[in-house]
Amino acid sequence: MGERRCFVQFIHPGGEHQPDDGALRSWNRGAHRRKFMKSRGRYFADGKRHEGEIVFWGEWEPESRVLARYHSPNSAEPSFLYEPFFVRHVDGLWRQNTDPFVFGERFYYTGCLQHTSRGPTQLRFLAPGSLVVFGSYLRGRFVVDTVFVVDDFVDHSLGDWEQKLKRRVFGDLPRGDP
Repeated sequence: MGERRCFVQFIHPGGEHQPDDGALRSWNRGAHRRKFMKSRGRYFADGKRHEGEIVFWGEWEPESRVLARYHSPNSAEPSFLYEPFFVRHVDGLWRQNTDPFVFGERFYYTGCLQHTSRGPTQLRFLAPGSLVVFGSYLRGRFVVDTVFVVDDFVDHSLGDWEQKLKRRVFGDLPRGDP
């Protein structure tokens, strides 16, 4: 299977993360979920680029702090506002990855549905210019939250991902303690 320029509509699985107890959510080790988060970011408004705090729906499987709770009358609206942070664990236990990873200078899409039991899929070989649109199916329609335009890729495996991606990804992690 070779590189191809593709348009991909990617539906996030699962609903919203719930806090564990109190104001913290531990690293997810179950099915993927989404969070409504507050983080630093860049955005365009009134034809100008801005930097500052933004709020958005996205995936962040490591730890996070609950900043606010909302009364949500339906599943399309958030029940919680989270602040993501990263603590490196060395206990050897498996933890869910964050895909797409939208923190830092670049966005990363590193694994979800790029392999099946039959081997690699076309998602592993997206040519530059490919468009990946992440979102959710809510109330009968697709709601977009993240759009990727593929620039390049780093070929890696489960055995060498940390070595090959360390300088690219680890510097962009939101640091902090609970």
